[in-house]
Amino acid sequence: MLLRSIVVALCFQLGFCAMNISERTFIKIDAANGFRSCVRLTSASGQMGCTSPSGGAHGVVIIVNSSAKLDWVMKTGTNGPFIPLLPQSYFTLENMKSFHNNDRISGALVLADATSAGSGRFSPDKKCPNAGFGLYKEKNCTWNPAGNSLLYEDFDYPIFTLLKGSETDRIINCATNYSAFVNGGAGAYPLCSATMDDFMYAVRDTFTCMTQSTYGGILGAVNRCDPLKGFNVWGTLAARNGSEKYNSREIIMVVTRLDAKGFFNNLAPGAETSAGGLTAILAVLDALRTAPNREMWGKKVVFAVFNGESFDYIGSSRMVWDMKTAFPAKLPTGDDVFAPATFNLSNVKTIIELGQVGLSATPNDLFMHYDRETASTTTLRASLRTAGSGRINLADGPGRLPPASSQMFLREDKAIEVVVIADHSKNFTNKYYNSYLDDAANLNVKKDSEQTASVVQLTQVATTVARALATLAGETSTATINARTSYVHDLAVCFTTNFSCPLVVKSFPATTTVSNSYRNSRYIGINSAANNWLVNAVYRLAAQSIGRTNATLNSSDTCKAPAHNTLENYLFMRVTENGTDGRCVIGPVYRHSVKSPAFEDPVDYRSTVYSTWTESVWSTISMKLYLKSSPKSGNTALGVGITVFVTFLLLVIQINRVSGELFFVPRPL
Repeated sequence: MLLRSIVVALCFQLGFCAMNISERTFIKIDAANGFRSCVRLTSASGQMGCTSPSGGAHGVVIIVNSSAKLDWVMKTGTNGPFIPLLPQSYFTLENMKSFHNNDRISGALVLADATSAGSGRFSPDKKCPNAGFGLYKEKNCTWNPAGNSLLYEDFDYPIFTLLKGSETDRIINCATNYSAFVNGGAGAYPLCSATMDDFMYAVRDTFTCMTQSTYGGILGAVNRCDPLKGFNVWGTLAARNGSEKYNSREIIMVVTRLDAKGFFNNLAPGAETSAGGLTAILAVLDALRTAPNREMWGKKVVFAVFNGESFDYIGSSRMVWDMKTAFPAKLPTGDDVFAPATFNLSNVKTIIELGQVGLSATPNDLFMHYDRETASTTTLRASLRTAGSGRINLADGPGRLPPASSQMFLREDKAIEVVVIADHSKNFTNKYYNSYLDDAANLNVKKDSEQTASVVQLTQVATTVARALATLAGETSTATINARTSYVHDLAVCFTTNFSCPLVVKSFPATTTVSNSYRNSRYIGINSAANNWLVNAVYRLAAQSIGRTNATLNSSDTCKAPAHNTLENYLFMRVTENGTDGRCVIGPVYRHSVKSPAFEDPVDYRSTVYSTWTESVWSTISMKLYLKSSPKSGNTALGVGITVFVTFLLLVIQINRVSGELFFVPRPL
């Protein structure tokens, strides 16, 4: 009885029984609409990214918009530790490194606003992206002069970026109304404070992390990290089954990349980095739909959209690795007539790659990059110039390939002719390469205008490449092969501004709801939802362009390939954006599951040939606001609480001692 009484007293005096005390004290910030976190990644070279301590990081939020405030927070500020809220212009490698191991700083918040970056450049990637993993081994090139390598630093404190909206307004209002810095000195209590929690389980490097995840120690394996993985999309203009073999150097490929990365998880819009090239390649496929004789071409056109290229060419290296034997893999049944024809590197003659193609310094001026030490591209470049005559100006690049997927093909087979079309010569035009600032505004895509310089240029690039491909494949008449400006504009809007656009929505069945939230991330992740939605949209849009509609298979139940038949894929789609009716599109378009060869048996977690990137496992990512009271008032409250507790404890003991007299109940007679 005594113990129960004490527990009840503790419960009510210290608040243990009030389940909503936390909700009354803390304001939870919605992660989906309020912020994105920096997470930890590993590679063979080490760990990078961010992590909070276990249980989260706690600090006073202070808006840092001047050098005086930054200096105060870093050196003399009182009432910390602090969580600086930084405009983009203060989000620099120097500042982030200075926060590292500074006990005055417990975390950092960044406003995701390109306007606060001014006219400067910001790219958290390297100056020489993917250095050492392609055709060239040197690591000191400067294709990306804006690169500051922030992505490759390891921070022992959490860094979140705040998204535009009511949640960010709430944080700013809190930090303004309860400011820790007033008139050059410390502000009055209470102070706006936050808890940032994104504790990461990854350790040291990929070898250590994967080894502990697979084998563990005396307590067994603990999953700490997983390899990055996703899907490529590829296909052919005309289906060819496995009984028809490809001849030597019969294939012409047109390729681009699908993904991008950014410093913050699931915030990699990649507008110029990859969306421009993706828009162009789909417009190429759409234009080739009108080619009059494509079934009879002597050369066969294969397209490929590679995933994970931002992380040392995951997608292209995996396709090349698979092509060393036979790609795609044969059916287990061995019945080749029901499967696509396989091919390998010796079947590939030419690769035209679409790099960053939307932001020329002078509109419609682009460059053809090639490697002067490998197969001659003179004829290929001449064909492209002819196809682009009167549309775009194609100058020769410096004789070295920029970071490009086709480097992985040349690394294995230098007899392949490769040209990479890009809007830059030696240095990227894109000032936000692989940055969360590389959005629709950077690519100059506007929902209500089809005639922006970028849309016009992407249209001309697509027409040029489509006509060149047709000519190289054997077409004699290319006058009717043209990319459609309206289609290019709609694609660009879908990939940068509104993913739930009519074009994408119509490519899915009526039972599927397409969310606009997926437009902001092209990060491959670990089969991430946003990336997979993008993959599936590209897969379906490509099928629309080069496939055919079967009028009799007009339901989701009937729009299915025959058993054991993978020659073509059957995709059920809407007829109209808001309609419930559907159509069955059949075409030689495929998804290719990709994970770096370094993670295949025999594994090589220290590989310098293939990507070794992994993503950390975490349990929760959250942020909460609260008001921090002064230590004096806290001590006073503690003293009062202890006094009340002791008083009640003594009272309970005394009541228990005389309970027999107080609660005496006479026995019945």
